[in-house]
Amino acid sequence: MRAHARPHSSSSASVRHRQRTTLWSAIAAIVALILTSSLAAVPAGAEPASARAADTEIQRATMTAVSSNNAPSAQQRLTKVVLTRDRSARKLKATATFAASPTASTNSYVAVVVGRWNGDTCEMGAHLLGAAATNEAAGGLTNPDADLAVTRSRSGASITLTSAAHSRIGTEPWNCAYAFNAEPGNYANPYTEFYGQDLAVPVAPKLSVSLGAPLQGDYKGTYTKVKVVVRNTGKGEATNVRVRLSGTGLKMLSTSTTLGTIRPGYGTSHTFKVRVSSGTKRTLKATATASGGHSASGTTAMVVKPRPTKYTSLTGRYFWGFRPDAQKYNVGWMTRAVWFVNSRYAYVDFAKNGVKPSCTRTTAKCKRYTYNARTGVATIAGQKVTINTEGFTYKVPGDPAASYFDPTYLPKKGALLSTFLLHRTSYGNCLIMCSSSIDRVQFGRNGRFVYSRVALGSWPGVDTNWTTVPPDQRGTYRVISTGRIELKYANGTVKRMTIGYMLDLLGRSSPTNDGIMLGKTNFYTDWD
Repeated sequence: MRAHARPHSSSSASVRHRQRTTLWSAIAAIVALILTSSLAAVPAGAEPASARAADTEIQRATMTAVSSNNAPSAQQRLTKVVLTRDRSARKLKATATFAASPTASTNSYVAVVVGRWNGDTCEMGAHLLGAAATNEAAGGLTNPDADLAVTRSRSGASITLTSAAHSRIGTEPWNCAYAFNAEPGNYANPYTEFYGQDLAVPVAPKLSVSLGAPLQGDYKGTYTKVKVVVRNTGKGEATNVRVRLSGTGLKMLSTSTTLGTIRPGYGTSHTFKVRVSSGTKRTLKATATASGGHSASGTTAMVVKPRPTKYTSLTGRYFWGFRPDAQKYNVGWMTRAVWFVNSRYAYVDFAKNGVKPSCTRTTAKCKRYTYNARTGVATIAGQKVTINTEGFTYKVPGDPAASYFDPTYLPKKGALLSTFLLHRTSYGNCLIMCSSSIDRVQFGRNGRFVYSRVALGSWPGVDTNWTTVPPDQRGTYRVISTGRIELKYANGTVKRMTIGYMLDLLGRSSPTNDGIMLGKTNFYTDWD
């Protein structure tokens, strides 16, 4: 049996409802039907999916499974009822759809009930009532009884009933719903009855949009390729997904594209070409939409990148580099460093313990150099390279190929960081043995850090795989001198190494967005 509760009759209704005598007499009869019929029972052999509604802001029950149908016409036959509970707004909304648009001569009253499962029966907690072809609407809550104002609207063969806000709609542990409609004055034989359904998290898509790095651009008049990634992090398919760009002071070769359907847990992307047409910095916005009113947006700043300039001196400047052919050697990264430690020598390697080398003569790592500030050409151990604020290309002695080098800012003593960065790499040939790993490091402005690592590998020849996830390592850090950091781990270990901040498009140090060099390892932000 359902809980013995009922909506208020006409004698207890508020003044604004008293003129609706026809509807209120219908309510009384429908409540009697609610208390005695079994229309809310789930189909034989089925059980409710949950004991209570999921703890979420939006919950929904979709009723299409008909337990009985006695409708004399399509205008009096319900085909679908959708009830939505918005806990944040504290409102109920029900949309009832008929097989054909009702008329005054084929009118009926629709009852939509939300409540709690008791076994296989949904006990009433609140209800919405509305006429199919005329303007009557009302509602109520039970245990304890209370009026619930309801508004009604109609579009073709569907009517929508929306409750006023009520605190109990946001807090009651309801987890089921059912619905039916009946002829005015003949409520013992409903036209259409639906089985009760779970009130649960709606299976709906949820879009997210990423445009990559927060600062992008190129030289004046040059287009930048901006990759827009749209992901579906919801539980339902996102259909008819479309992306549209907007932004003032920007020139775009195209402003929109269609991405089709994105399954839950997947994403897709499209690359647009954009340039700044006026000013030096503009905001580019990408908005993704999908059927059902789902949308999301993201932004990035588009800038005019300055042309590279020559250095007046290289003394003290630090550059980090990488071998572009590293994958030929079955390694993800092969990093390099050049530190112009004074006006005569460049240290070509990573400094031990981060201590700035004191090169006074040529050695395996200390290389004599000269620099022409007018031409921007340096000669390092007989090798000429052109150096500017965007870096240079240089073949480290002993390497078979040249490396790319980028300028790096060395932070001053006492500098603090706020970063969450990663380093991905791999080793080996996966036909024989290989591994890949992700290292993450987080620095806080409170002087603390956390380091974590995940690695996995395989030996195909012996059909073996392995994974390691060691505990996070924590501790404190401090920049003890220019470009030198000290890490004190909680277990007592102390490490010192060089630290350098990577630069953004405008040549500014950007550890949070672009990354850092920590010893030999480059840590960066994964914007994709």
